[in-house]
Amino acid sequence: MTPKTDFVALLANLSPHAPTDLDLVLGDAPASTPDRPALSKPTTAPATALWTLREELNTYIGIEVKGAIKAPEALAARLGAAAVERQIIPIFLSHQSRCEMQRFGFRVELIQGATPAACQAQIEQIRRFWNLALIVSADDAVQMG
Repeated sequence: MTPKTDFVALLANLSPHAPTDLDLVLGDAPASTPDRPALSKPTTAPATALWTLREELNTYIGIEVKGAIKAPEALAARLGAAAVERQIIPIFLSHQSRCEMQRFGFRVELIQGATPAACQAQIEQIRRFWNLALIVSADDAVQMG
């Protein structure tokens, strides 16, 4: 399954400016806690028969996010270029309800287990689903050159 991200457009539209959170501006933000974001539950199950689970050209890597990312614009540019040039597609595994990489169009999977073991089990499930070649921390990804 290939995320439908146009990485050339992502690189062309990079900006250090963050969008305004309209929930806070409108004052109607749903109740949420840092470890349990307010999300609606899907009404229907996804149809896995529609997905092609075999990808021959892309390599997927996991980027684990546990805190704020230093220089998210630089990381987005580096990962966007890797996606365009080498077909290396990043999947972010975020332990936060909001990840700054969403604003650039990257795929973000929310990790929200109640215990460290539950979080690790969720990461393992995502690793198998996306066939992640490796998982690195966001801090390490920022330092890669």
